Amino acid sequence: MNPSIATVSTPWPERSWAVEGAHGLGHGVSQLLVAAGEYVQDVPAKLAARARLLGGGSARKTDRTDAASVAAVAQHHRHLLTVQPEGVEALLRLLSERRDDLVNERTRHLTGSTCCCAICTPAAPSGT
Repeated sequence: MNPSIATVSTPWPERSWAVEGAHGLGHGVSQLLVAAGEYVQDVPAKLAARARLLGGGSARKTDRTDAASVAAVAQHHRHLLTVQPEGVEALLRLLSERRDDLVNERTRHLTGSTCCCAICTPAAPSGT
């Protein structure tokens, strides 16, 4: 676990973590916490947004209001999904998808540079 998270969370031996979008943008953080043996709940973004709007005060999206709304949902909502560690298959799938993305990006760049070279190369004079 990240040393700063371990230091901050030490005073609370019975703790749980709530991550907004644990299977989306919060995927990396939630998997790090689960791998460190922590209990992590997935708070859907819609529930967090609803809590932020109904929580009074400003409806602006800030780190502080996000944290408070996610914590409120985790405290009061009893049917949140518990994040489970991913198996090797999921990691291999992610690596394979990343490789495919890199190959596609390389192909796109090579194709673009070839087209650029064809456009920039002057035609040979005819009759020579």
